[in-house]
Amino acid sequence: MFVTAMTGGPYGIAKDATVLDWPAAAGADPVVLRPGTNGWVCRPDLPSTPTNDPRCLDPNWRKLFAIAPGDEREALNLIGFGYMLQWGDAADHNDFDAMEPAPDADYVLDGPHLMINISTEFDHGYMAEPVAGTPYVMFHGAPQGHLMIPTPIDQVMPSANPIWDAMSAAPLRISENAAVMGWPTEAGGPLVELRAGTNGWTCLSDDPGTPTHDPMCLDANFMEFLNALLEGRDPVYSGVGLGYMLRGGSGASNTDPTVMQPAPGEDWMIDGPHVMVVAPWDLDPALYSTDPMSGGPYIMYEGTPYEHLMVPVVEK
Repeated sequence: MFVTAMTGGPYGIAKDATVLDWPAAAGADPVVLRPGTNGWVCRPDLPSTPTNDPRCLDPNWRKLFAIAPGDEREALNLIGFGYMLQWGDAADHNDFDAMEPAPDADYVLDGPHLMINISTEFDHGYMAEPVAGTPYVMFHGAPQGHLMIPTPIDQVMPSANPIWDAMSAAPLRISENAAVMGWPTEAGGPLVELRAGTNGWTCLSDDPGTPTHDPMCLDANFMEFLNALLEGRDPVYSGVGLGYMLRGGSGASNTDPTVMQPAPGEDWMIDGPHVMVVAPWDLDPALYSTDPMSGGPYIMYEGTPYEHLMVPVVEK
């Protein structure tokens, strides 16, 4: 049973997580199948739902999910993560307490995804409806409201065409209507528009200055991160920002955003498929590592204005 639970997240997280079974009866305590050491909790498939839906949750996710919004919660300034890399479902995406779908309604089905919970409500333009392939807010307006982020690796298709190449970084439902940009043709130059967009996302083709194939798709807040980095100023975020790099990527430094090439004798850092997250508050170095090989979410550029969380969606 605990092996099933571990498939909810990357192995680097799940191998050291506490594994809890679901309670044997309503109101009973969950059964500890295996104690853990890294603060994460993984749970196996919930037998009352129609899909195989194991999950792995970090301490901030569980902390934020357990308390109602308000001054106490907002003072935490935390971000919490959950993985459901198999499948997921809900009886009602608006009603946390619903145990069965309404008459003549079906379960809301979600493919592999990440979940993000923050100390305030999500009110930064994310949809409140479960449209396949796009991030949306589940239980919108409720204390349990959280962002669902699809991670359909099987949709990532290589292409020599720079527009299609850029689009391969994210789920098609995002990238098909995103603006597409190419990298500057000369140092210090502007990004080059390859196609206008309509949904507020921007996809960029492979960066020719790195050794791996690394297109990306960024929402408006994460695009503020990139523009600020290119312009040499501090970013200003209106809320949580998301970026997709479902074909992976590479970096010259995990600590210095101005470094364009690894130091002599050092190698490029290679990342597998991942989602990137920025927030208008500092990330928690006590919870998230700065080690790219930690196997779980890690902080890149920690302590700088450009710090962000790298969230792997498959094992490296």
